[in-house]
Amino acid sequence: MVTRFWLEAAAGSPPLLVTELVLGGVDMSVLYS
Repeated sequence: MVTRFWLEAAAGSPPLLVTELVLGGVDMSVLYS
C-alpha cells in the first residue's frame, strides 16, 4: 500500500495523490488498529 502510494506520488498525479493520501491513511489505520 505504501509502495503504491509513493509510486503514484512519483508519477505526479495530484488528484490521485490526494486520494491515495486519504486511502493510505485508512489503510494504515486498518493494518495497525
